[in-house]
Order: sequence, then structure tokens, then C-alpha cells
Amino acid sequence: MTVRIRGAGRPGEVTVEVRGATESFIAYSDGEVLLGEAVLVAASRGDRAVEVYPVHQLRVPPRTPPAQED
Repeated sequence: MTVRIRGAGRPGEVTVEVRGATESFIAYSDGEVLLGEAVLVAASRGDRAVEVYPVHQLRVPPRTPPAQED
């Protein structure tokens, strides 16, 4: 995040690497996202605007180790 998101309907700005170049997008989220926080870009809203989720809020299921062959 390069400009924090203050909450729903109050966008911020995120910098994203696209095809080897850095580009800025208007960023929206349901809640506050702080300056410098890592985010996942989940969807495009068109016109250089994206929907983001803070990485720390993502729930990743535990990894199941691969089955071992006997």
C-alpha cells in the first residue's frame, strides 16, 4: 500500500509489478488497510482500480503432506 485505505468506500493506492514495470492503482477494501501493508489484488474494478485484501487476513488451509508410497 502506498496510500492507506481508510475503510469501505474510501480508496487508497497500491503499487503492483505488472510485466516487469511498477504501476499504481486505486485500491478498495472492505476495511482499513495500512500504509506499507502487503495485499492480495483479488479483482479489477476497471479504470485502473482494484479490490484488495490484506495478506494477514487471508486464511490458508493447512498443507497436507503428500502420501508416501510403500
